[in-house]
Amino acid sequence: MSMTQPIVRGRNRLLSTNSTQTAFVLAAGHYANFSTATVGIIPMGQARGVRILFFGTGSDTTTFDYRIWSIFQNTNEIGNIPSANTDFELAAFGYGTATIATAATGVSGSSIVSSSEFFADTLTFTLCTTATTPAGPGTVAVEAFALGEPSVYSPANGEPACLYIPNFDGNSLGIEFDRTGATACNAVWQTIV
Repeated sequence: MSMTQPIVRGRNRLLSTNSTQTAFVLAAGHYANFSTATVGIIPMGQARGVRILFFGTGSDTTTFDYRIWSIFQNTNEIGNIPSANTDFELAAFGYGTATIATAATGVSGSSIVSSSEFFADTLTFTLCTTATTPAGPGTVAVEAFALGEPSVYSPANGEPACLYIPNFDGNSLGIEFDRTGATACNAVWQTIV
């Protein structure tokens, strides 16, 4: 049995301006509309998964928390999201903590991660269940659809850590931040097709 080699596409900054949010504000449920001011959106399109590297500003070993949201939207027959979308469902997929390493700097002059921003070299990630805060169907979605377990590469040595979500159940993936000890936080994402 042969397996298709996954293709990783793009390298995108999640938020144009780093998040300085000090508390989570999104809640699971159905909405006619919701503000994207507090969440970075990754449109999944025809992609099956995503690779995420977290970064921020602050001193060495400061942390920030993040939540991953499944965003379900009405789509047309080819999976594109209409511009006048008025039906959203948010479901908590997972959450974790990122620890900044000042040894893992971005690149001077980069439009993605600059030299004054630092990658996280340590990550945690937990799929949501009915017993987690926030509660959500992350574990159920992974098991029901045999999506493949998300994995964390967390070297804790100044090398950037990353979160792999090999398959994702939403039309879009949302990331929300609580900067806790960091000054600001953000992420770089690449889709997996």
